Amino acid sequence: PAPKLGAAPKLGAAPNAAPPPNAAPPPKLGAAPKLGAAPNAALPPYPPNPAPAPRPAPNPAPVARPGAAPPPT
Repeated sequence: PAPKLGAAPKLGAAPNAAPPPNAAPPPKLGAAPKLGAAPNAALPPYPPNPAPAPRPAPNPAPVARPGAAPPPT
């Protein structure tokens, strides 16, 4: 009967093998974040900010200063 006790531990090893399968569900949580990444991708294209481009034009105006403009020309 003693040897039978040794076989019992083997049953305990089987349950341990069951936990690994449970690890599969967690990966699904990782897929959810991917959905969050899609919205982030929409944000960049959404704010074109074309207005900032015209700002560079005003810079040329300061160069028209009477003191600095004459020497370069």
